[in-house]
Amino acid sequence: MGTTVEIKEGKNILLKFAMNWDSNIFVHTYFDQIGKDYIFKHTGFFKESFVLTDQKGNELLRMKPNFKWNTLNYEYEIMTSDIFETFNEKKYFVVKFFALCQLLYGDDDGYVM
Repeated sequence: MGTTVEIKEGKNILLKFAMNWDSNIFVHTYFDQIGKDYIFKHTGFFKESFVLTDQKGNELLRMKPNFKWNTLNYEYEIMTSDIFETFNEKKYFVVKFFALCQLLYGDDDGYVM
């Protein structure tokens, strides 16, 4: 594994991200002191998106960037699955993965969702 980032609430770790050599980001969550693993990966070339899957390979969330030439910024379309909608912690996932997309694209101004 490469770089690891932890997101904490007080002293408690909520999410841990680790980037692999193939650019997949392995995510380990600790919500309610229960550990679960996910994979966040980049897909496509011309119609690219970022996808969050669970250990079984079920797609949970997809973020599609769309570059706007008139503002020189990205807008993101976010789609979630029925499984994802059952998560109590979904607000953490959306915010953190939006931040990851921003880091990967290097777009640090004008966030539109």
